[in-house]
Amino acid sequence: MIEELSSGVFRVPGMSREQLTTAILLFGAAGVIQAEEVAEHRGQLLRAMLISGIDPVPRAAVEQARRLADHRQWLLASGAFTTEALREMRGDKSQEATRTWISRRRKEGSLFTVDHEGTALLPAFQFRPDGSPRSAFRPALRVLLDAGLGGWELWTWFTTRSPWLSGRAPEALMDDDPESVTNAAESFVANLAA
Repeated sequence: MIEELSSGVFRVPGMSREQLTTAILLFGAAGVIQAEEVAEHRGQLLRAMLISGIDPVPRAAVEQARRLADHRQWLLASGAFTTEALREMRGDKSQEATRTWISRRRKEGSLFTVDHEGTALLPAFQFRPDGSPRSAFRPALRVLLDAGLGGWELWTWFTTRSPWLSGRAPEALMDDDPESVTNAAESFVANLAA
């Protein structure tokens, strides 16, 4: 019988320190072997589950994937540019010039891209009608980039109603109240860290 002496401290009557150390090492080695066995037989296990009518993917995982796909479709419907569309809007002579321009803006934290089925997309809300980045966007974007948010997460944050902005989407306030948007980004990041 294992006795708990204090939080995280246990005593196993009848076992020496060496025996416990050996048991813990064997437990770790058994875990490695078990993982190797699972990987080796995963295909057979999946076939057996499918033949038996057991769905190998939990229903909650399927629902979450469906919600994520629906959300991404909603974001895409809000508007995005391909490199070629941005080239045309900006009047650049070549796609390479546009790619270089995008790369520089990304490095300085003036805009972000998302990968959609192997194509880099630039959410449209980041741009003015002439194709230049909205300058008020940069401070809030920098806060979120520094926190490690990726493209889809950034797109979601900027276009979704925020409790830190009285229920308005950050992108809707970007030109009129960029300081509040940056403060909201800082509050969001602080909340993530908590």
